[in-house]
Amino acid sequence: MVSLGILLGGADAVRRISDWLTRFRHTDLLLEGLLAKVIVDPDDETTEFFHEQPYDPLIDAFYTAETPQDASAFVKQYLEGWYKSFEGVPWHDGHLVVTDEYSAYEGYWAFEAAAICVLYGIDDSSFRDHLVYPKDLADWAREHKVLDRLQPGQGAQALRMRCQGGQPCPQAGLWSTPAKANSQGHLSTSTTFIPTQV
Repeated sequence: MVSLGILLGGADAVRRISDWLTRFRHTDLLLEGLLAKVIVDPDDETTEFFHEQPYDPLIDAFYTAETPQDASAFVKQYLEGWYKSFEGVPWHDGHLVVTDEYSAYEGYWAFEAAAICVLYGIDDSSFRDHLVYPKDLADWAREHKVLDRLQPGQGAQALRMRCQGGQPCPQAGLWSTPAKANSQGHLSTSTTFIPTQV
C-alpha cells in the first residue's frame, strides 16, 4: 500500500498509512526507505529489517549501492528472485488455478521495486521489461512528477499554508488564490506571490 501510494503521488494517503504503522516505525529499513521522502520525521538511523529474503537486494539498491550501476544491478537481482522467494504464500502460483468460477490471480507486481526506483532515481532501463516490474506505473509516476507531490507540506498539509501578496512563497508547490477561479499553478520558493484582483 505504501508503494502504490508513492507511485500514485498520494502523499496524504502514505502519511495516514505511516500513522497506522507507528508501532512498526524505526524497526524496518525498507519501510523507512519508502517513507523517507514523504513524511516530516524520516529516520536515517534504522539499520534492521524484518525479512532478509527477498528484500535484501532491494534495500542494498538505496542503502549500500556505491554507484548508480550498482543500484540498478541490485534491483535487477531483487526482481529475478522475487517470485520464487514468495513460494508458500496463498497467491503464489495463482495463475495456475484459474477456472470459470474462481481465480486468485490478479497479476504479479513488485510495486516496491518501482517505488524505490522512482524515489531514489534508480535507472530501470536494464530490467524495465521484467515480468513483475510495473514499468508503466513507474513511468507514470515520473511523468507526473510525484516526487514533488510527495514532499512534506504537499497534499492536505499545503491547504493550511498561506502567503501574503508580494511575499516569496514559503515552500515550492501548487498554489492558488481565492481571488481568481482556476488559478492553481506550481510556484517555487523564489516566486513572489501576486494575487490577481477581480
